[in-house]
Amino acid sequence: MDHINALLPQSERARFAVGYFFLSGFSAISSKLKEVKELRILIGNTTTRETIEQLAEGYRRLELVERVQQRQEYATDRERKAWTQETARNIQGSMELMDQSEDAEELVATLAHLIEEKRIQVKVYTKGRLHAKAYIFDYTTDHYEPGLGIVGSSNLSLSGIQHNTELNVVVHGSDNHEVLVKWFDKLWDEAQDFDEALLNELKQSWALNPVSPYDIYVKTLYTLVKDRLEEEEAPRVIWDREMPDLTDFQRAAMNAAVRILNRYGGVFVSDVVGLGKTYIGAALLKYYRTVHRMRPVIFCPASMVRTWEDFSNRYDLGPVISTGLLTEQGIDLDRDLRTEDRDIVLIDESDEFRYSDTQRYGKLRTWLIKQPRKAVLLTATPRNNTVWDIYNQLKLFHPGERSEVPVLPARLREYFKQVEDGNKRIQDLLRHILIRRTRKHIQQYYPNATLPDGRSIIFPQRELDTISYSIAATYQGVYARLRDIIRDMHYARYGLGEYVKKEKKAERHYRDLYSAGRNLRGLIRVMLFKRFESSVQAFRLTVQNMLHINRAFLQALEQDIVPAGVRAQELLYATAREGSAGPDSDVQLLAALEKVSGQYRIEDFEAETLKQHLEDDIQALEEMKALVDSITPGQDAKLQRLLALLADPPCKGNKVIVFTQYSDTLDYLFDNLQHLPNLERIDSNRGSPMSIVGRFAPKANPQYVQSAHPLFKAKSLV
Repeated sequence: MDHINALLPQSERARFAVGYFFLSGFSAISSKLKEVKELRILIGNTTTRETIEQLAEGYRRLELVERVQQRQEYATDRERKAWTQETARNIQGSMELMDQSEDAEELVATLAHLIEEKRIQVKVYTKGRLHAKAYIFDYTTDHYEPGLGIVGSSNLSLSGIQHNTELNVVVHGSDNHEVLVKWFDKLWDEAQDFDEALLNELKQSWALNPVSPYDIYVKTLYTLVKDRLEEEEAPRVIWDREMPDLTDFQRAAMNAAVRILNRYGGVFVSDVVGLGKTYIGAALLKYYRTVHRMRPVIFCPASMVRTWEDFSNRYDLGPVISTGLLTEQGIDLDRDLRTEDRDIVLIDESDEFRYSDTQRYGKLRTWLIKQPRKAVLLTATPRNNTVWDIYNQLKLFHPGERSEVPVLPARLREYFKQVEDGNKRIQDLLRHILIRRTRKHIQQYYPNATLPDGRSIIFPQRELDTISYSIAATYQGVYARLRDIIRDMHYARYGLGEYVKKEKKAERHYRDLYSAGRNLRGLIRVMLFKRFESSVQAFRLTVQNMLHINRAFLQALEQDIVPAGVRAQELLYATAREGSAGPDSDVQLLAALEKVSGQYRIEDFEAETLKQHLEDDIQALEEMKALVDSITPGQDAKLQRLLALLADPPCKGNKVIVFTQYSDTLDYLFDNLQHLPNLERIDSNRGSPMSIVGRFAPKANPQYVQSAHPLFKAKSLV
C-alpha cells in the first residue's frame, strides 16, 4: 500500500491487472489519483475463477481444468457478455454490503466521476483466468526511467494490499517495464469493456441513487407480498392444453396457491361465495397431477359429490369421497382403494372439520399425516366461531406443533392461545397460507375481468327494497310470551360446566367442559331467536327437537349417566331426527349413551340442581310448542306477505330466487309455493344442485344443462 500510494503522485499513467475489483482497495488509493491522467484496471471474470478453482482444488483433475479454460478462451460473444454482467452483479453485491457512511458515499461518487472523465477505464478479462497481479506505473518525464512495476499476489482490496501474508516484488528497469506494459496491453485488447456496466452499478447504488421514504415503504410492502405478485412459470406451461378454463383472478389465485403448497404443504382457498373456488381447486389438482405426477383424491360433502364427479370426469382428477362416509364404522382410509397412494388431497367445505373431537376429523387427520401429502382446503368461512376452528383445519396438513409458518411464538398451540387472548393477530399467520378475495376486491383490481369465453364479468348492482311484516301477527299474539320464555330459560344442557361441584372444577376435563359451555348458552338463545324469525315451521321443529333431546338427557341423568361429549351428542341428535319413541327405543338409547358417556361422573355434578333446571327448560319448551303448534300457513303473516309479493310485478312473470338460511324453512316454503310454475329447491341434502342451476340459468351455465331432463327450465328457485 505504501509503495502504490508513493508511486501514484509521480505517475501520469498506471495499469492494474487484478483478479478482483474491490471498493475497499480503491478507497485506499483514491486520494492519490489527482495527478494521474489515466488509470486502466483489468479485472478477472469472477464467475470463471470460482469454476476453475473448484475443479482444480476439489477434483484435482487437470484435464477438467484445461477443458474449462479452453471453453473460456473460445467462448461466444453471448457467453462473454453474460460473464461481464455477472461480474457487475458481484460488484453491486459488494456495494450493498458497504457501510452507508458519508466517506463511502464520497468514494463511490469519486469513482463514478473519474470513469465519466475517462481517467479510469475498466475492462473484464473473459478469455481465461487472470491469475497474475501487476501494478504498472508510467512516470512523468522528470524520472531517469520510464516507470516500474509491482508484481505479486495482492488483489486491489484493502486486505490484499495490506495483508502481510501476500508477497509482492518491485520490478525496476526500462526493459522490465516495457515487457510488463506489452503483457498488459495484449490482455487489455482481448478484454471486454466494463466502464458502462460499472458506472451503471455505481449510479444505481445507494450512494448515488437516494431513495425517498415512500420508496422504502413500497419496497417493504413488495417484500411482504412478492410471493403473491410474482407468478411462477410452471402453471402457464400446460394451461392451454390441460387446465380448466379460469378467469384472470382465478388464475392468479391458483398460481399463489401453488407457491403456498410448495412451501407449506397446504393452502386455504377462501374466496367469498361465487368467485369460483371449485374451479381453482380443480385447476390445482390438475396441475399437480400433470406436472408433478401426483395422485389426487377429493373429499366433499354429500351434496357436492355429483359436482365434483363431473369435474373429475372432465379433467381426470381422481376419486371423490363424501365426507359423510368418514363417520361410518367400516371405512378404512388406509385400505380403501380410492385413497391408496394419494399424495394431494382436496377438502371441500373444510370448515366441517373445525372440531377435532369428531370421529370423521380423527379418521381423516390420522390418514393425512401418515405420509407427506399436500392439502387444498376450500372454504368461504375458515373461522366460524373461534380461532381454534382455523387451528384444527391447519393441523390437517401441519402435523407438528412447531410452526413452519413464520410466526412467534413458534409453537402453534401457544400462538393460537395468544390470538385467543388478543395478544397476537391471526392475520399474521393467515397471510402466509390463505387466499381470500371479495367481490369488491375483484371489481377494484380486475375491473376488466372476463369469463373464459370472453364475456365480461358483471356483478349486478343490488336494488334493495325492505318488505316489512308483523312478527307479532305471524305468531298470532303470542310473540311477547315466546320472547320472554326464550330469554328466561336456563339452557342447562348447554352449560354443564356450571353444575360441576366446586372441588372438581379444577380437573382438566371439567375445565374444558366449562370453557366449551361458557358461550354456548348465549349461542343457543341466539339460534332460537333466528329460527323464530326465519319461519313458524323452523321454530316449531327446533322446539320439538330440543324438547326430545332434553327429555332424553334428563332420562339419562336419572340413570346416573351424564350424556356429554361428541359421541353422546351425535346419538341424541340422531334420535331426535328419527323421532323414535316408546320404551324399547328409550332402552336402546340409554344403553348406547352409557357406552359413550363414561368421561363424566354424575357424582361430580350438583345433580339435583341440574335436573331441576332441565325440568324447568322442558316445561318452557312444552309451553312454546303448545303456543305455535296451532299456527297454520294461512295465519302466518310472513308467509302471506311473501305470497303477495310474488303475485305482483316485478316478481310476477320473471325468474325468482328465494334464499333462506334454514332447510326447515326451505321445505315449508316449497310446500306452500306449489302454485308457482316450474318450482325447484336446492339445499345441501338433496341431489346435484348444479343440474338445477343449469335448468334455472342455462345461458350462464351451459355445462350443466341436461336437455333430456323432463323439466328443462326452472323458473322459480328456493
